Amino acid sequence: SAERPGIRMLVGEIVRTLRVGGWRLAAIYLVGQLITGAIVAPVVHWLFAESLRAVGLSGLELSGIPRLIDTPLSGLLILVLVLLGFFALSLQFIVMVIAVDQARRGERILSRETGLEVARVARKLVRPSSVLLLPYLFVLLPLGGFGFLSVLSQTITVPSFISGELLKTTAGAIGYTAFLLVILWLNLIFALTVPLFAMTEATAGQAQRRSRRLMRGNRWRLLIVLLLVLIAGAVAGLLLILLVLGPVMLTDAFVPAASAGVAAVMLAIAQVGGMIVVGMGGAAIATVVVALTRAGEPDAATIGPAAIADSPPRRARRLIPAVVMAALLVVLSFLNLPAMRALAETPGTLILAHRGHTANAVENTLSSLRAAREAGADFVEMDVMESSDGRFVVMHDANLARLADQNVDVADLTFDELTALSVHDNAGNSDMIPSLAEYLTVANDIGQPLLIEIKLHGKEQPGLVPRLIAEIEELGLLEENIYHSLDRASIEELKRLRPNLGTGLTMALAGVEVPDTIVDFVVIEEWSLTPTMIASAQDAGLGVMAWTVNNEQRVRDLLRDDIHGIITDHADAGLRARESMSEKSGLADVLWDAVFRYVVIF
Repeated sequence: SAERPGIRMLVGEIVRTLRVGGWRLAAIYLVGQLITGAIVAPVVHWLFAESLRAVGLSGLELSGIPRLIDTPLSGLLILVLVLLGFFALSLQFIVMVIAVDQARRGERILSRETGLEVARVARKLVRPSSVLLLPYLFVLLPLGGFGFLSVLSQTITVPSFISGELLKTTAGAIGYTAFLLVILWLNLIFALTVPLFAMTEATAGQAQRRSRRLMRGNRWRLLIVLLLVLIAGAVAGLLLILLVLGPVMLTDAFVPAASAGVAAVMLAIAQVGGMIVVGMGGAAIATVVVALTRAGEPDAATIGPAAIADSPPRRARRLIPAVVMAALLVVLSFLNLPAMRALAETPGTLILAHRGHTANAVENTLSSLRAAREAGADFVEMDVMESSDGRFVVMHDANLARLADQNVDVADLTFDELTALSVHDNAGNSDMIPSLAEYLTVANDIGQPLLIEIKLHGKEQPGLVPRLIAEIEELGLLEENIYHSLDRASIEELKRLRPNLGTGLTMALAGVEVPDTIVDFVVIEEWSLTPTMIASAQDAGLGVMAWTVNNEQRVRDLLRDDIHGIITDHADAGLRARESMSEKSGLADVLWDAVFRYVVIF
């Protein structure tokens, strides 16, 4: 068997392959992204929208998933879109693998032989056995952090509302970390699956088994080289930011009127540069796995380092990438100009403290309520839940294990039992479970408006919503606050009973369009909140809030979108970001946010 390649050899393979393949490999990656983004993704979106319409839905909700599965027409459309996405994503990776293999051998890229190889592998893809690639490409690879390699897998991640809740407990944090380590390990084990499938006659199952065998002694080498590639990409991204921010900082200081135009051009440069960096990064990753695959072949010794291209390109061919990039820069600059001006507008977005301000206080307690008021939150988002005797307390979890170390359900305890309990967090903070009346009274006394979530545990007594209205109305505070719920029936009942109240439908999973609803706004989980969903809500006359947004750059992005509200665990940071945007100190700050939004490397 061939000697296992060392780290230095693998890095050398990357350098030689990129030198030989150069702009052609980056172009292959970018064209693949363009085709999947401009053609395949819209078709997939249309198919999914049609599958929803087949069951009478305009948008995706958790409650609608069973209907999608049970209806034959919608099920068929979903099957078609899955197969289309699978075929497109597989071909995107396969073309890159074949091109990289040719480059490292010194062969001509995108030749007739390339087309024949791609056609051969495409025929393998239509075999039923190839479906074994599906979980690898659409689950394992993106969850391992490599979703950026294709437009079709970029959004496949663990939703932050799930990871955020897990990280609030020690056991949850340990479990989530273990999950990520398992995903990483599986990615290393099956890293050679696509190259083996593309470059040999192996079926998907055979490629996975061979990858597992070949990677036994190469896992740590691959991990180290991948880290080096990612570090190089991060350094390139940092240099790119410094390059584009400098000119805008100068125009902000000396020629403010020119800043918008300069910022639009600089953003275009960052976009093109980002595409090149990611394209080269994708080619580098492909080079490593191809080199490891070839090293496992019996004749690996005959496969020497890639040679320089057999003939220098003609002068006209050398100009092709420069002309294409120049044209792309011009087009992007014109497209970016209105976007830069729009992003520079002062945001009016509300900042809502999620379950209060919990930096030094337990969630959904009076101490976190008061802390949110001190931080300056526009609203406090809190949860109300029913006790076993039909009264109301402020609580999020249906079970008290996380907050009170008691494996007992809220639904099984009386009001007096619940309000006698102390709750705590991992930081050592503690407080008592407040009654709804107590919480509302304190909020009113300190002048803190609330976004009240109607939280269900599944054992509610009949007439929950009317009884809730009656209790809040008796305090004279019904119209002082706004309301939302994950349970559509409850929040729409509230809206019908009190049409003048501000109400919102909370959506843990949303897609295509917002649902047809009588409420006033939608509260969409950050993972599902896309420009398409925002536009859909606006077209329907609905306000838009996002939850739970804890990444500072994501908060800034949504402030630039000027949505109606951002629910966050870090209200103080959100308020500081909004204040800084209101100062209008120039467009360099706007360009910074635009780079993180529109440049693919970030």
